Amino acid sequence: MNRVGAAVVGGAGMFGVIALVDWWMFVRPSSNDVPISQIAVLVLVTGTLPALAAAIMTYQAVGAVREGSGRPARLLAVRTPHRIVAAAVGIATGVTLLIASRTSLAGDRSGIGEVTILLPAVFLFAVGLAFAAGGTAVGGSSYWNGISAAGLSVLAALAGLIVVGPIEAWHWYRTAGTYLFDGDPAVDSGPLRAAVDLLSPGFLLLHLLVWVPGAILGSALGAGLGRGRAGSRRDMSAPDGSIGA
Repeated sequence: MNRVGAAVVGGAGMFGVIALVDWWMFVRPSSNDVPISQIAVLVLVTGTLPALAAAIMTYQAVGAVREGSGRPARLLAVRTPHRIVAAAVGIATGVTLLIASRTSLAGDRSGIGEVTILLPAVFLFAVGLAFAAGGTAVGGSSYWNGISAAGLSVLAALAGLIVVGPIEAWHWYRTAGTYLFDGDPAVDSGPLRAAVDLLSPGFLLLHLLVWVPGAILGSALGAGLGRGRAGSRRDMSAPDGSIGA
């Protein structure tokens, strides 16, 4: 199977997995019949981005194996710049969560779900982009260099969420009697349940469905930019102004 075919299979497989997860988490527990149109919209919204990310990962992995550079230790080597940036992403995620929490609690108390899902995804996209397109200071221009840095940053962002989230969720319950994620009233909940609400498997999966594709798409774009820059340098260095090979 060629790289494109493998990418199609990988993307379709991920889309199917997301569809099953959607059915298990949202459709199956419903006491009412859910219209097919709503199910289709749910699957499209939650499955498209992860499917695209899985297709890119599969395409790159098959290419790396065929080129003989597919050893995980070499492809995903973690370097000092990766660790530094990952630590910064983890801290930024925790600080962002704290600021958004206190701002929303002092304002409309609508919750911070959009912030905890989307803003770290922007951080991760930027990390993958920078490390995949960067020069020797960040390990060379490579898709897998971006994946290594952004993947470590995903774990750091999760750590920031896990450390700060329950503390702020507890504070929201004690102050307003609501959940941190969406601001809904915590009517039949205690402080402990409210504190770990943000860390339930469903909420963590919702975050990862956006964070991980952000890291992968940023790395793919960065690798493309890196190849473009390398080609431009070869063209400029070709003798007599001829086009470099």
